[in-house]
Amino acid sequence: MSVVYQAVDIRTMTAAALKIHLSEDPRQLRLFEREAELARLLRHPHIDSCLDHNLSGISVNGLNIRYIALQWVDGISLHAIIERNRMTSATIDLAQASVLIRQIAEALRRAPKPDYSPRCETNRYSGGYAARRDAD
Repeated sequence: MSVVYQAVDIRTMTAAALKIHLSEDPRQLRLFEREAELARLLRHPHIDSCLDHNLSGISVNGLNIRYIALQWVDGISLHAIIERNRMTSATIDLAQASVLIRQIAEALRRAPKPDYSPRCETNRYSGGYAARRDAD
């Protein structure tokens, strides 16, 4: 389980999404680590770029904090679009669905294959983050 905050990279003064991992469950932690690895490897206009991550944890007031810092993208998430339409019994029109499917397919085409080596260069920042909780 994680929570996402809108943050500012205080080194570059740019917006970032700061995803904080909350669970100590080993299975959830493995999933979070895998997400961080994939976020670091993926480069595509329709996928938020990974700016930084810390999976070993930073001790804050006795808590072990693990995070992924991603590029902040203004707008509505695909999850929010689907939920909004589900709640209102609306449907996504064919033109919008076609655009979304093309964007998703292109992003998946660039995703690492299972045999892809994780030794790819990391795009890391040493700066800190000032955060507020994202409403989405």
